[in-house]
Amino acid sequence: MRVLVLDNGDPCLENLLGPLRELGAECEVRPSGSLKLRQIRDMSPQRILMTPGPGRPEDTGACLDVVISLAGEIPVAGIGLGMQVIIHVTHYPLVPARKVRRKTATIRHDGKNLFAGLPSPINAPRDPGTSLILDGRRRPSNDLEVSAWDENGTTVGCRVWGLGLEGVQVDTKWFSTRSGQDILFNFLYQAQIW
Repeated sequence: MRVLVLDNGDPCLENLLGPLRELGAECEVRPSGSLKLRQIRDMSPQRILMTPGPGRPEDTGACLDVVISLAGEIPVAGIGLGMQVIIHVTHYPLVPARKVRRKTATIRHDGKNLFAGLPSPINAPRDPGTSLILDGRRRPSNDLEVSAWDENGTTVGCRVWGLGLEGVQVDTKWFSTRSGQDILFNFLYQAQIW
């Protein structure tokens, strides 16, 4: 499985790459600002993963074009800032995240797509770099669906149904756990049926 990893400056990228490789993925890592859409198409990835990183969705280089132009063609997952890109492209508002004291979140989910086969609730470390979150005061549009939320009702998972486009907002350390690896497995091997 060829995976293009669009790196948005995540300092802990190996937390994702190690588990992906253990699951059989051939990862090609490129800075998100170094590629154009045409180059990505020429690479013919089977999956695209947008990583966390500092900054805002508007500053993620090719990630915006990937979500706009390749959703429905190539399964795309966004983690952290990558999820914020998905929300941004669907024109749903992002608001500043409030500070939380607990380093771990209790996450409930709908058991579909990325979360298929996982128990609910599950515990996961919070993304320490989360600066923007989905505006919980407004109902998502028909395009965007909330797939997971924490004990405070904060959205930590979303999808654009039918386009193989999903996001999660957790610390990348979680992907070395059984639940995190199950999510990566679903992305690699189940995404074609979304």
